[in-house]
Amino acid sequence: MSKVEYLAGELYSSYCESVGGVAFNGDPLPEWDSFRKDPAKSKQVEAWFAVACKSVSALTRRHVLWGAGEPDCPQEIKSPNGEIHTLKCKVCGEVSKIPPFCIPNQ
Repeated sequence: MSKVEYLAGELYSSYCESVGGVAFNGDPLPEWDSFRKDPAKSKQVEAWFAVACKSVSALTRRHVLWGAGEPDCPQEIKSPNGEIHTLKCKVCGEVSKIPPFCIPNQ
């Protein structure tokens, strides 16, 4: 089993748990292994693979930090002498104790 397939299964299982194990029409949702092997569900399985891939790409971005010489660098993170005194990500806005991965604000 690939890492993407494993993650897709974990996300699908979490989804099933979140909705009480039933589809919108009240039908019970199958376990990942059954769902994955059902030819009638191949489009939905591919969609869960796409969700897994997107979640990996969203969670593995690195932060893009502001630099003191950038003209649009926020004033609140610069010292009076123009040097940066606080780390801040341009993408997600995290400040100082920045977690290792960047999740962009929407």
